[in-house]
Amino acid sequence: MTNIRIIAIIGPDGSGKTTFSKQLIKKLSKKKILFKYFHLKPNVSKKKTKPVTNPHDQVPRSKIFSFLKICYWLILFRIFFFLMHFSQIRLFIFDRYPHDILIDKIRYRFNLNLNLTKFILKLFPKPFLWINMTGNENHIWNRKKEVSFKVLKSQLRKYRRFVKNKKFINISSLERYEKSINIILDKLKLHD
Repeated sequence: MTNIRIIAIIGPDGSGKTTFSKQLIKKLSKKKILFKYFHLKPNVSKKKTKPVTNPHDQVPRSKIFSFLKICYWLILFRIFFFLMHFSQIRLFIFDRYPHDILIDKIRYRFNLNLNLTKFILKLFPKPFLWINMTGNENHIWNRKKEVSFKVLKSQLRKYRRFVKNKKFINISSLERYEKSINIILDKLKLHD
């Protein structure tokens, strides 16, 4: 995928993914940079999806439906990015990315073997940059108590391990958004 840049913003609920995304979008719009913004996967319809309010309060899918779900996502990504080769848009921002199922499979009602899941995820377009929204677990938990405190702490550890061998930026404070956005623009070669 030549010249296509994907930024994947990951982190637990309450870590500031959406707030940071809005700030990044505002800066990109101000600079007149073409981009597309998605939650988790490319949205081919104009239909708005409802936010999940109790992510861990759902029944897991069967293994076959989990397999079909991740294959559906893969096909969706592959077709979407194939079509984007014919577009002027080269920057794509995702608030969450399919790899999130490695950290929080319960949220996605996912029930597939870990090795098979990792294999399939390798077939997805690889983000140019991972943004890991992290920080003080007490502050994050107080912002959004959608999972237990114990689960939140576990997720923070898993996200830190996940980005370790990738091109990533950790963002741990709302006050550092502007500085972090400038670092991202530098990495994308989009800064003044």
